[in-house]
Amino acid sequence: MSFGIMSLFCFGEEINQYELISLSHVKGYQSVGLRAGHGTKNRLDIGLTYAYCFNERFSLLVELDREWAVFGNSEFTNLFLISPGLEHNLMNPAKWFYWHWGIGAAVGKDRWDNMVISRRVEGWVFGAQLGTGVEFIPWKRFSLVLKGQQYVLFGNNDNYFKPNISLALRFNFHK
Repeated sequence: MSFGIMSLFCFGEEINQYELISLSHVKGYQSVGLRAGHGTKNRLDIGLTYAYCFNERFSLLVELDREWAVFGNSEFTNLFLISPGLEHNLMNPAKWFYWHWGIGAAVGKDRWDNMVISRRVEGWVFGAQLGTGVEFIPWKRFSLVLKGQQYVLFGNNDNYFKPNISLALRFNFHK
């Protein structure tokens, strides 16, 4: 008798997990997470990510990053870069796998330190970003997002490209 109750409990838990994964990317589905990445010349890019699904295809995506890099004789710190935008679900061949592309604005503050002449320049940057990524949902409440992005930023009397590849761990929930 206790084996039957235990089996029912385990089977019920499996149904619950399938239902949770099946309910991903529907209206009200949200996720928050941590991300880390690397670009062509940066040492490290870390940040936060938030997504809110409007429906099965479109979601709001907001990412907040901080980056450290070295370019020749200059050390670069992106003090913060916030990128609100939209993400579109291109396809999901399985309920645990999604392929997205996204586009968004970008605004932040940079700091450049010239190591030769000991000069520091700080200022605001503005621009846009475009990217694509895949999301895996291997657990009930957590997903992994592997993403590639290209930023184009203007400011500090300079403009530059900022490529970035990142991996995020997200906690998923409904409202």
